Parts: sequence; structure tokens; C-alpha cells
Amino acid sequence: MKVLKNIKRFSLIIFLFLLFINIIGCKKDNNNVINNTNPDFPEEMFGKIKDKKVYLTSIGQANDLLIFDDLYKNSFDYEIDMLLTPDNIDEGSIVFIFVGCSIKALEESSLSLSEERNRANELINGSKNGKYEIIAFHLGGNSRRGSTSDSFIQMVFSSSIFNIFQATGNEDGFLANTSVDNNIPYYVVPRIGALETPLKLLLGVKGE
Repeated sequence: MKVLKNIKRFSLIIFLFLLFINIIGCKKDNNNVINNTNPDFPEEMFGKIKDKKVYLTSIGQANDLLIFDDLYKNSFDYEIDMLLTPDNIDEGSIVFIFVGCSIKALEESSLSLSEERNRANELINGSKNGKYEIIAFHLGGNSRRGSTSDSFIQMVFSSSIFNIFQATGNEDGFLANTSVDNNIPYYVVPRIGALETPLKLLLGVKGE
């Protein structure tokens, strides 16, 4: 009986040890991405939008794009079309897609989730066919996360050439992981008001 108790005790110790190792391993893997959310600006993106036509649209119809426009409308030239489709995009241009779902805004635009998802797929297919390139943004932080927004983020962030997002929207590592898993460079800002730096670099402007 004593031997049986010792065996059970030993088995329990081994089980707890393996469980501990597994938990530490999982946390380490996840944090490697979450903590590495401020990489250097990718060299291949420097000057990417210089002398190119730029379009701005939203997938999910959240107001993040409108906030961006209010802050940076004097920074460079672009066209805004909340319902942009590939037919209205010139070849060789850049499309900024701001991802974040607002059910209320979709309803006000008379759009269903399936219609918005179809439009996202159309935009993605146009970029895959080489007509234009997509730079994706998620600037709403945690308030623009959720199952519906995340499905849109997954679509766009995995099909862009560059992802830019706000740190508070990446607390679980989802935005960074989606970028890394699809080999897409990304850049993180602490707030929407800090986009001036990546925008200047995209325009090919160095320094302050």
C-alpha cells in the first residue's frame, strides 16, 4: 500500500512538472510576438506611396478612417470612398484599407455583413491580380476588436503588403501574429495621433 501511494505521489509530481513546462512554453511563444510589436520600419516600404495615387476605404464601416482623415488630410493627396470597389481603382495605385466593424455604421450604409465581406474579397482579389497594392490599418484599439472585426482583420491583414496598427488593439497578439504568420511586415503605433512617422516614411521623407 505504501509503495502504491509513493507511485501515485511520484506520478502527480511528474504531471504537475509537465503541466508547468507546457504553460511556460505557451506563454513564452505568445509573448515573443506580443512583446515584439514595435519592429523597425521595413526598408521595402520606404517611399512606397510616393508619386502614387492613394485610395482610402473602410472594411466594416467603422469611423477610424474618418478620424484618420481629420488628422492627416493635409499630409498627402488621396481619395476617400467608403464603398470602394476594384472597378474604381486605377492600376498601379495604393489602397489604404481601414479595418474595424461597426454594425450600426453598416446598417446606416445599407450594407449587410455578407455584402461587406464580398467587397473585401473583391478588393483582395484585385490586389492579388496585380492591379494595385493594399496597406492595411487597424486603429480602433480594443473597441474595434471582436469576432466580426477579427474575421475582417484576418482577411485583409493576410492579403496586404504592410500592416499598421494601434498597440492597444494587439494586447492578445492577434494583429502581430496574423502579420507574422503571413510573412507581412508590420508597424505599431501607440495611438492614431502617432501615425505621422510611418506616413512620412511611406512618402519617402526621412528624419523629423
